[in-house]
Amino acid sequence: GNETPTAGRVTDLVRPGDKLGGVQLASDMTKEQILIDFIQGFSESAREHTESNGAVYFQVLKEPLLELLDSLAVKLRHWGDGKASSSLAGARLETTNLQHQLYLQEQRMRHRDRASEQEQQAMARRIDVAVKDKCYALLFKIDTLERKLESSKKDLADMERVVRERLRVEFE
Repeated sequence: GNETPTAGRVTDLVRPGDKLGGVQLASDMTKEQILIDFIQGFSESAREHTESNGAVYFQVLKEPLLELLDSLAVKLRHWGDGKASSSLAGARLETTNLQHQLYLQEQRMRHRDRASEQEQQAMARRIDVAVKDKCYALLFKIDTLERKLESSKKDLADMERVVRERLRVEFE
């Protein structure tokens, strides 16, 4: 951020491509490279001393050690920020991809729903036509049967009249 640096310390003001302690910050440095740079800087700044009992120790001045530690901290923070940014970017890409897949699935479902609705409407029209055809066929059949019935009633009435006249003629 816009924090003010503390005296003698490297802070958030260091960005990829800046130089830190004479070392260029690379945005694609690995954690291992960062630690190797620190160890190399430490080896260059340290003086090795061996005691009479064989113990070896390193002597480093306070100011170069603080610079090395600050450099290490900034590089590790930068590396962590880069990892977090790439993870966030990956998550955003995955979210976008999933949203797109959801959109496509919704479109396919709408298409299927419309096709199903159209099929149901077509089926309802076919059923309606079939029912109407049957109704008209029944109406014609009823009409034909009513005419036959009327004709049969007339024939029956005529036969009854003829039979009555014959009976009247025979009994007279």
